[in-house]
Amino acid sequence: MEYKLIRKKRKTLAIKISLEGEVIVYAPHRASLRSVESLLAEKEEWVRRTRSRILEGLNQERDKVTFLGRKYNMSVIEGGAKKAAIEFDGSEFRIYCREAGDAKGVLYGWYKEKLLKIVTARIGELSSSLGVKPGKIGVRAQKTIWGSCSYENNISINMKLALAPPEIIDYILVHELCHIKHKNHSSDFWLAVESAMPDYKERRRWLKENGYSLLLF
Repeated sequence: MEYKLIRKKRKTLAIKISLEGEVIVYAPHRASLRSVESLLAEKEEWVRRTRSRILEGLNQERDKVTFLGRKYNMSVIEGGAKKAAIEFDGSEFRIYCREAGDAKGVLYGWYKEKLLKIVTARIGELSSSLGVKPGKIGVRAQKTIWGSCSYENNISINMKLALAPPEIIDYILVHELCHIKHKNHSSDFWLAVESAMPDYKERRRWLKENGYSLLLF
């Protein structure tokens, strides 16, 4: 089995399947290759099954776009447009660009713009009810985290959340807003999250089980 080995400052081995189907193993600096190979052998069925699901999803969704948890048909119109643009009528995405290869960048820009408006509005509502004051709000293309809250209380949200259902976006926002008061994942932090969102565990579980499916084409 082909895999990418990344050594980090950590205590345990872990396997991750990237959104592109790449098998990645995170290992402590002193972990032996034998222990890595042993873990891969033990988890081989899970790895193959998960990777197959991801690659199958990639192949099936080539002409689909997901936005806020719903899938829509997508068409790319090449040439003719002086300026790249996206039209979305509530049922279909039409991406206008000079070449088909430019469509990805156009869509990414659209996601970022729309998600920033959504999270800015929701953070305004949620922060008021939580009694916190966030700093700057931003949307970024992040690979490993869904959101973050700095010590200056600036909040950054993963652009891929534009594909998630609104209730999942709200969970991430509540999570990061609670970090304004608790800069850790202590019991007090999770009590604050639960107080604001009693069903947060269900939303968190959805993200763990379906996060890989939030694919940008």
